[in-house]
Amino acid sequence: LSGERKKYHIKTHSEGRLSERSSAAKHVNPQELMIYKVLEYTGFGCESHFLQRNAEDVYIATLDASDDGNFNMFARASGHLGSGGDEVYGQSLWGNLQTIHSELIQNDWKSIETSIQSDAVTQNFVNQLSSLDMLTRILRLRDLLNNPENFGFVSKVGKYPILKVIDFRISDENVF
Repeated sequence: LSGERKKYHIKTHSEGRLSERSSAAKHVNPQELMIYKVLEYTGFGCESHFLQRNAEDVYIATLDASDDGNFNMFARASGHLGSGGDEVYGQSLWGNLQTIHSELIQNDWKSIETSIQSDAVTQNFVNQLSSLDMLTRILRLRDLLNNPENFGFVSKVGKYPILKVIDFRISDENVF
């Protein structure tokens, strides 16, 4: 052991106990545990471990997203936090996508496409969000891409930002 310290966040599974004496807990849905591992192994999730006393008392420990760099929720880039420098941070994530005008009629789509093709930052952003969008649809996740506080990006000097999921919900298995 190297003596290195790591920070983990521990929570109950989605149908777990709300308090120590709660009797409303249900059995863990194995799909939830599998999704944590799928996200981890695809690089979109943090390292995860599961702790269990019985079928109702299952805890999920995830490595802090800042373990491998500087993590910021997407809410910062989208301006939801209202902090100074949010626009600069957003630019570092999506690059040339900022040139798209909110009034679509005012855009020159050929020049925007050329701009995107020549910008590796924009391509990185689009590839990661598109890949995660496909995963959320396949795994039937909710409250993820529409919630800028449930994912963010890890930034490191000299590297492209890496998308990390920090929370999600599983769609009800009876709803399609």
